[in-house]
Amino acid sequence: MAARLLSSIAAAAALLCAGPLASAAGAADLYLSPTGVNSGNCQTQAQPCGSFNYVQSQASATPEADTVHLTAGDYLPDTSFMTVAKVTWSGPQAGVPAQRQSGDTARIAVTNGGFGFIVQADDIAFDGVTFQSQNYAAADGSFGLYSLNPTTVRNSVFTHLRTGVYAGSSIVTSGLLLETINDAMYFTGDSATISDTTFSPAAAYAGLISGGNGPLTITDSSFTSGTYGFLTYAGTNLATLTGNSFSPSIANGLYNDGGPVDARRNWWGCNAGPNGPGCATLTGPGTVNQTTIAPRLVLGASVDPASVSAGSTATVTAALDHDSAGDPFATDFPGASVGFATTLGTFGHASAPLARGAATATLTTPLATGTADMTATLDGETVHVPLEVTEAPPTIAADGGVTAARSGTSLPVSGTGHPGTAVQVKVNGAAVGLPVTVTPEGTWSASVTLVDGDNALQVQRGLFVADGPTVVGVYAPPLSSPQAGDEVFPTPTVEGSGLAGAAIAVADESGTPIGSGTVAPGGSFAVALDPLSEGPHTLHVTQTFDGVESAESTVAVTVVPVPPEVTLPLAGAHVRPRFSIRGSAHSDVALTVLDEDDTEIAAATATATGAWALRTTAPLTDGPHTLTILETYGAFVLRSALSVVVDPAAPLLAAPTLALDGPATVLPGATVALAGRALPHAVVLLRHDGAAAGDAVADASGDWTASVTTHAGDNAFTATQELAGADPGESAESAAAHATGVGTPSVSSPGSGDLVQATFEVAGDALPGATVTVAAGATTLATATADATSGAWSATTSTPLAYGDHTLSISQRLDGVSGADASLAVTVVPPAPTLTHPDGSELGDGAIEVAGTADPHAAVDLFLDGGATSAQSTTAGADGAFAVTLAATRGVHTVTASQRVGGSLSGPLSTARSVEVLPARPTLQLDSAATVAAGDPIVVSGTAEPGATVSVARSAGASVVTTFTTTADAISGEWSRTLRAASRVNTLSARQQPGGAGSISLPSRPDVVVTATPLLAPPAFTLPATATTGAFTITGSARPGATVSGSFDGAAKSTTADGNGAWSLSVSVRTGAQTAVFHQAAEVDGVAETSDDSAVQTLTGVPAPDPDPDPTDPTDPTDPRPTDPTPPGPTPTNPVPAPTPTDPAPPGPTPAGPTPTPAVPASAFSLAKPTVRGTAIALALTLPRAGRVKVTATVALKGKRIAYGSAAAKVATAGAKRLTLKPGRRAKAALRGVRAAKVTLTVTFTPSGGRAVVKTARVTVSGGRRR
Repeated sequence: MAARLLSSIAAAAALLCAGPLASAAGAADLYLSPTGVNSGNCQTQAQPCGSFNYVQSQASATPEADTVHLTAGDYLPDTSFMTVAKVTWSGPQAGVPAQRQSGDTARIAVTNGGFGFIVQADDIAFDGVTFQSQNYAAADGSFGLYSLNPTTVRNSVFTHLRTGVYAGSSIVTSGLLLETINDAMYFTGDSATISDTTFSPAAAYAGLISGGNGPLTITDSSFTSGTYGFLTYAGTNLATLTGNSFSPSIANGLYNDGGPVDARRNWWGCNAGPNGPGCATLTGPGTVNQTTIAPRLVLGASVDPASVSAGSTATVTAALDHDSAGDPFATDFPGASVGFATTLGTFGHASAPLARGAATATLTTPLATGTADMTATLDGETVHVPLEVTEAPPTIAADGGVTAARSGTSLPVSGTGHPGTAVQVKVNGAAVGLPVTVTPEGTWSASVTLVDGDNALQVQRGLFVADGPTVVGVYAPPLSSPQAGDEVFPTPTVEGSGLAGAAIAVADESGTPIGSGTVAPGGSFAVALDPLSEGPHTLHVTQTFDGVESAESTVAVTVVPVPPEVTLPLAGAHVRPRFSIRGSAHSDVALTVLDEDDTEIAAATATATGAWALRTTAPLTDGPHTLTILETYGAFVLRSALSVVVDPAAPLLAAPTLALDGPATVLPGATVALAGRALPHAVVLLRHDGAAAGDAVADASGDWTASVTTHAGDNAFTATQELAGADPGESAESAAAHATGVGTPSVSSPGSGDLVQATFEVAGDALPGATVTVAAGATTLATATADATSGAWSATTSTPLAYGDHTLSISQRLDGVSGADASLAVTVVPPAPTLTHPDGSELGDGAIEVAGTADPHAAVDLFLDGGATSAQSTTAGADGAFAVTLAATRGVHTVTASQRVGGSLSGPLSTARSVEVLPARPTLQLDSAATVAAGDPIVVSGTAEPGATVSVARSAGASVVTTFTTTADAISGEWSRTLRAASRVNTLSARQQPGGAGSISLPSRPDVVVTATPLLAPPAFTLPATATTGAFTITGSARPGATVSGSFDGAAKSTTADGNGAWSLSVSVRTGAQTAVFHQAAEVDGVAETSDDSAVQTLTGVPAPDPDPDPTDPTDPTDPRPTDPTPPGPTPTNPVPAPTPTDPAPPGPTPAGPTPTPAVPASAFSLAKPTVRGTAIALALTLPRAGRVKVTATVALKGKRIAYGSAAAKVATAGAKRLTLKPGRRAKAALRGVRAAKVTLTVTFTPSGGRAVVKTARVTVSGGRRR
């Protein structure tokens, strides 16, 4: 084989030397085809080359890798083709994982006993090609790919080969399908990264054999067949397998011969993990402590929703998306499919592929109810998901989707429900008709009669009511005006109610449309009709809603002519006793004016245009009058009423009308147009805010116009009229018309030149409702809306201004008209600093600690007690924070602050903070040893204010024990004090009170600590190492008269020492270890003292010897009774080692099969004859290796077998092991009534990684009964 390989390499090298070399250019695309011709540079798709060697010879010699594109078809390269150029061999299926490929591909036929490709250069890649044996119909000994240099293989198929890939160097693969007749892949190289790969070797072989020199990583891959899935040899580097699938059909899913394997988060074919029932297996000696499998992937399932009604659907999701520790994890190994089944309903498909850890199926439930037991099965694992199928709620709908129909008609309705149940149809909440029964197919039908308006359809089953659509009953619209028999004018308005949005149509008695409209949202309508002829008419009104026309509503009316109209004077006008009346009527008709007594007071005839004018002939009395104007029009006598007030002082003429003829909002100085009606040719006198503003002359029709200049603010315009030749006097004044001149707003705050902060409030007055804008240059600082009544406004600027002088502009805008700006000069200054300390609750220690915030880097001045001179200055940090200590006399003080930023000084000072300054803390030092005996003197000293009273506090823990005082020297302030040390820790601090009265300082810092050893030592006593169980006396010595307290075996004990210091305690000793510890308490030199605890001492209680030994003790060498034979343990079989490939073997080392762990022979584990002492049984064992040993014992007493006791131990190494077995409480009690009893012992040894071996023995133990 080696000779053939060398021959192949030599031949390939010779061919490479003979072929033409490509020019040293950049990366190129080359093309290869089974029908190509070896000429040219292979760089055109239309003229591909025809052989691997030739195209390789054209590959660029530059560092960039060329790409050789293989067209679909069958290729037969030279035996064991050696690829040495940096090339990516790209087939038609490039980029498509092998498991999902379709269509034709590039098939590389490998000769029997040879290799498809041998990689002998770095950075060679394969993508989207298929390697198969040349004789595809029969198995042969060919290899697909043998890599001697780093190689990348993607999206490729290796089929019907002896071995797909032999990786002798670093390799990266993804998207492969390896279907081989021997082992699918060998790895002996430096590193391997494998993903999305399916390993499908023949039954007796392995998916991947690893014996490499570097790390191996396998992710998202499937091991589907063979005897071994993944096999790794002892001594290899770490193999990491994550997110992979091991088929339970593989005899050895993962076989570890002893190398480190991280196999966490993989799927083993079931939730129990490897070696569980129906699971993939984990075998080999390395599985004991070199393979990590937890956590593993587990299959779960869920349904959404958890409960459905009959006849609906639910989605079941089988998820392999978390591990056994509950952490989320998603994988996508190829080929996995989940099967779905159910006991109720049907799935749309019986299985679904697992994609990114999940597979879904849709269940359609039948019309029956119950609980569907749905299952999802993946490999050997089946998980169950219950789904509650409840009775389907009823539904209702109008047949044909009808949304509206004529009121009173019958409407077919139908729906669904639970078969065999009765449902009740309702309209607007009321039952209609009798209940109907749902058919076996789950449907029902009925009919309802529509009422006017909304018909809300419902169907009820028991207490459940299901809402359906609302069908509108379209009804004849009720009419409110005119009423039957009414007289109406020729263009009347028809009013009524209907369905909101409905179209109203009005026709006359001949069916001619005379008006239309729409019902308003509130349900009312008003339709103005076309002119009608005088006389009787019948109006027909319908409404159409959603395409449905209602029945008609009719009303009979009589059309009469329009009565005369009075234009002057206006109703309620004040007139002279004799006055003029003007108006319009039908042409050429006679008009008569009657007073309240029907006395004619004026008459006239209308002109051809219908205009008329008359003057009362007789004066009316003063006061109100209602006059009647009669018009004789054909057969009709038409009437109009006029109400006036006769006032001798009233103007002769009525006021003219006046209105603005243009916008009402203008700039000051603009002219506005005025227009109105007056008497023909009358002189109209204008007034502006009460002052004369010119006049105008009405034309022959009475129309007049004029223009007036406005000012800022409100402009009120009125008018009167005069008529030449009439009675003297001016007419009444018209109602005012108003125009607004948008001028400059006023500013009331702040004042010009005021100091403000970066943001501040501006207030003033403007036109009511105007929008006021405050700006600095082009920047808008604030906007506000002036009060609608008073015009007052205020706003706070939103954009901070820089410190310094600023000129602001304030403008107003109303109805789209902007006035001139007002100007405001302000100076922006920094805000006062914020003081955070003192906070009012703090005490100063001879000084004041001041802290706060200001602008970054600002100069801060601090003031004491309202003084005008800075007590101290400081500078704020980059974050604005500052802190300083102020010297101050004792007493209560206030602190304020200001800041200066650049040249800008803040305005008012900060809020004052108060603080009480106490005397300074005195100093305190220790002048004696830090560790003394209790009662020894402690000498401390320090300095305070001259003559101050100094208090020294001695404390233990948190409670003050004693306070000692002294007085500081009147000149130097020095002081000292001697005090007695208390036991253990003495914590000392000092305060001072100057003058012996007034404020007392805070405690000195730091505290002085002196440790004093107690005056009492622990009591003395000695326990023996062992003692016979039962009564026992502990003796010892202590201080005469001391109280000795402590515990023995956890129980509290106490006694008193005698005058010589001797003491004793009576205790009860039990079997086993017991501990004792004691301390003593006594008064020493007048001080109550307690010693520390003594050292803990241990005593072991042992039973008293048996005074009457059993003559049948099996330890007697003369005992003739035979012992029970030891049953042989099962002999485990060895696992089948991995097969060794037969020739032709791959180049390089051929991996040996794994060495199985030998079974533990029964002869290697021995149990000596047990020995007995009383009721305790001692066992001596010889163990061949590490493992675990367990002993259980039973005893037969009075015809019953009860548990005697048990013991267990872990064994780290081979060798001798001793165990002692003692009876439990129940066995002890039973033994008291017998002289002796037989005990059966069962000893189980389980070696690490092996199967258990069992041995038995029998012994006789003594009872409690005596002869």
